[in-house]
Amino acid sequence: MLRSQYDQDNAYSVKLFNALEKEGLINKFINVRDAFCDDAVCPIGQPRQSYFYDEEHLSALGAKKLLAPLLMSTMKELAYHAP
Repeated sequence: MLRSQYDQDNAYSVKLFNALEKEGLINKFINVRDAFCDDAVCPIGQPRQSYFYDEEHLSALGAKKLLAPLLMSTMKELAYHAP
């Protein structure tokens, strides 16, 4: 999928989650685009495996792809709030 199409398809959700984070209603919004997309495209998987189980849910491979960005975000938050 082209990144521009991904951004268009997800604009409402991204705006909503950013607003929820800003209001303190969620702790941290991590946009999965950063893990799955480059400047031009958002691949849906590897040659023999998809990152998604269905249209909206990650497969095991997709979850593994998000693991490092989630851990990095968590570590930054912990470091920021450390005494």
